[in-house]
Amino acid sequence: SSVVGKMLTLSMKNSQPFMVMAAFLGFLAHPVFYVIWTYIFPQPYESIWWRALGSLLCLPIIFKDYWPERFLKYLPIYFHIAIIYNIPIFFSMFLIYNDFSQVWLFSSIGSAFLLTLLVDWRMAIIFFVSVGTFWTGYLWNLENNIEPGNYLQYLVIFLFPLLFGGIFNFKLQTYRLMQSNFEKRLRKITNDNTRITQEQNILLSHFLSNTIVTRDRKSTR
Repeated sequence: SSVVGKMLTLSMKNSQPFMVMAAFLGFLAHPVFYVIWTYIFPQPYESIWWRALGSLLCLPIIFKDYWPERFLKYLPIYFHIAIIYNIPIFFSMFLIYNDFSQVWLFSSIGSAFLLTLLVDWRMAIIFFVSVGTFWTGYLWNLENNIEPGNYLQYLVIFLFPLLFGGIFNFKLQTYRLMQSNFEKRLRKITNDNTRITQEQNILLSHFLSNTIVTRDRKSTR
């Protein structure tokens, strides 16, 4: 469990730069796309309740900076719960309920790539594949008219954005780590130079003070 906890914390840390923005866009996207797919370009299936749940899960992340300190330790877990619902669960379910339409196929491909930017690439693949497969099996048992083979063949397509996005995210995190290490070394050099300068100024001040005192003593004689 400690390994999973470390992965969750690291995953959330890597997504910190765009976590709030992603949550804000997710909060707005659900009602906007509900209107689009219901009234402008109607799709076979839509649900304001599933979308309302997605928006509500995004809301606390938008205000994460105002969370009480005692609740911050739960933020990595909550963040991933919100991610799992809003991407693999939501998009897998709507792809199946919309009969694997082209609109939802492209939307799911985009969501797979987005998932790799929000969480660790290994977790992104595990989330999308496992959750999507489970959801497909569950709906297949619930409704006989759903063919699980359709989703499984599209799952192969989803592996491409997952792998490509994972590589991109891995390279991005490597670059950020290198930049962070460079900034740490630069701060250390700056602090060392500041300390050396301060010591030199102190020594120079003592030298000048001693010189002035010595001259004053000579002049009084």
